[in-house]
Amino acid sequence: MSMESVNKIRHDWKMSDEKRDAGLSTPENIKRFDDISYGPYPENLLDVYCLKDTDKLSPTIISIHGGDGYMVISNFISIIV
Repeated sequence: MSMESVNKIRHDWKMSDEKRDAGLSTPENIKRFDDISYGPYPENLLDVYCLKDTDKLSPTIISIHGGDGYMVISNFISIIV
């Protein structure tokens, strides 16, 4: 697969994700950390969602962005910690 094809897939997925997510909001009790870089490539991003105003252990969601043109099942993975 050519890099041009990979870039087109990435672009198309991004547009699809933006359309899917349009109008979504984060609940008031959730703190978001978006687009945290975890690797050497611009596509290596993750988001973290956790409860605001707590000093206790609580559920946290880590959403790892796809960014890989070869990913088939899903273009993101979410992990609940």
